[in-house]
Amino acid sequence: MRLGMSIDTKELAEIQSIKALYPLLRHVSVGYESIVPAPMIDWSILKNEDISISLHPLDININSTIDKSRLRCLSRNTKNSKFIYLEEDLGLWLKGNMFLGSHLLNPPLTQETIDTSAKNIINVQMHTQTPLAIENPPIYWTPQEMDFWDFFAELCSVAKCKFAFDVGHYIGWALASNKGIRIPSKSHPVWQNIITIHISGIRLWHWFGLQVWSDKHNHLLSPILLDIAEAVICRAQENIHCVLLEMEFASGVTKKENINLLMSRGFNFS
Repeated sequence: MRLGMSIDTKELAEIQSIKALYPLLRHVSVGYESIVPAPMIDWSILKNEDISISLHPLDININSTIDKSRLRCLSRNTKNSKFIYLEEDLGLWLKGNMFLGSHLLNPPLTQETIDTSAKNIINVQMHTQTPLAIENPPIYWTPQEMDFWDFFAELCSVAKCKFAFDVGHYIGWALASNKGIRIPSKSHPVWQNIITIHISGIRLWHWFGLQVWSDKHNHLLSPILLDIAEAVICRAQENIHCVLLEMEFASGVTKKENINLLMSRGFNFS
């Protein structure tokens, strides 16, 4: 199980200095829009540093109609690449000419969503010739729907894809659904599919008596985030490629402290 960090395309050129600052780092996830030319990557440096790399597009509507031009761009950008997998949130990034970005819309966790999303995931994997890990999106509303864990286990089974489990996004689902945090037993099929765990700071507060939450990639990890990550790792460690710290905009001090917080839980990074 590797320690990973999310970076932008500009930081790829500085990977050796980044690795020098964080010696345990052995995986990076690069976020970018598929219509942008693929980042220039010196694969020999990554190999010498023993760092694997995944690509996180920010504009593929997995649960809706996929923009064919963006899929073609993504296919060109992954051709002959050495990305070990793609990561994409299950949500609506684009609506017409509007890019929703951090206001990504989550779909209901229903059988209809599984049917639509599975077809799109299979299509993306076929065009890019790269495995896709579907990420649970940030969730702010939950209509009548399936159990969270059952939904992603079935989606991964039907689509023959992996699961990128985001701890903070799961807390958002637990709050929005009012179902609380519940980690299934080790026998649940979802653990067979988890390839990466995403973890970042999170802010929780009340607004006129209502619970509010937000991802904060520049914040320190809170105990509840670490507790959930630890429970998931205990159940799925043999299948997890990396624990990914999402820390864009965080200071160097915060990044090092978050790595120390992970290490304090006894996680075995190799």
